[in-house]
Amino acid sequence: MHYYTETARQQEDYSGVNQIGVDETSKAKGHDYVSSFVDLAEKRTIFVAKGKGSETMTAFVKDLRGVMVIPSRSRMFLSTCPLPL
Repeated sequence: MHYYTETARQQEDYSGVNQIGVDETSKAKGHDYVSSFVDLAEKRTIFVAKGKGSETMTAFVKDLRGVMVIPSRSRMFLSTCPLPL
């Protein structure tokens, strides 16, 4: 599954992404969280990670740098809000 996901992601064009939404949700009763990062304008998922907090934000930025160029003084703003599924 990982192979197919990565192959598909390499074909995506993230150059127009300028608004990203973040949603942290519990995947089951308890404290197992999943964080989703989405392109708010295109309503598409960009990245999903286990966990929440700064470690998932760091993983997202590292992953995003692998698939798109991020200017050093990026004007990209992150907004945290619940997203309809």
